[in-house]
Amino acid sequence: MTDLLEFGIAPEVARRFPGIEVHAVRATGFLAAVPRLDHEADLRAAVARIGTLGIDREKLAELPLVAVWRKAYAALKVRPSQFRASIEALLRRAVVGQDLALPIPSVNLYNAVSLDCLAPIGAYDMTKLPATPMMLRLADPAADVFTPLGGKAADFPLNPELVVYATGSTVLCWGFNCRDNVETALDARSDDIVFFSEAVDAAGAENARRAIEDIRARLTAVGVTCSDVVAASKHVPRFRL
Repeated sequence: MTDLLEFGIAPEVARRFPGIEVHAVRATGFLAAVPRLDHEADLRAAVARIGTLGIDREKLAELPLVAVWRKAYAALKVRPSQFRASIEALLRRAVVGQDLALPIPSVNLYNAVSLDCLAPIGAYDMTKLPATPMMLRLADPAADVFTPLGGKAADFPLNPELVVYATGSTVLCWGFNCRDNVETALDARSDDIVFFSEAVDAAGAENARRAIEDIRARLTAVGVTCSDVVAASKHVPRFRL
């Protein structure tokens, strides 16, 4: 468990992706506000709005915001058509009108905002995070350990070109924001949560900033205590929450 989250972008990631930005906010006392959050309705409304945009699922990879992430994933030496940024995976389900609601209010919240702002969003349960700093860095296949949520480790191989969120040798999220691990993922009891949104280009960075500000606004409106929005980039690679 960690009381203070220290986060940093490794220099090698900043060199490879000079437009990298990670925006974040910490929310404490989430559970008490759940009855005042219309998280399922908000998510269904977000899915409905996506349905009005006329997006062709078969041409989704051509959308600029998706194409940027596909190019980034190709640089990770993984197949972009197999391993997708969370925003592409979410859009693929939303454009066909799937009901994305889960029995985890915090996940419903950030998926709704992700679709509204067209930005990838992830989150971690602060009570589950180790006390070591979190880094966005390249994977170390010889030392790192990853236990994917809803999958097998063999299906998510580590390679030295892969960008991961990690604390020590524990991979928290594989391939930027593609797949969380089991150990620190949110559940229905998560009460102290840190939300992240990332980008590798200027347009995406603006979406990421808006997304985290939107989460903060929605939560403060129902009485959740939130930190200021913070950000890390190539030029300012660290923050604390």
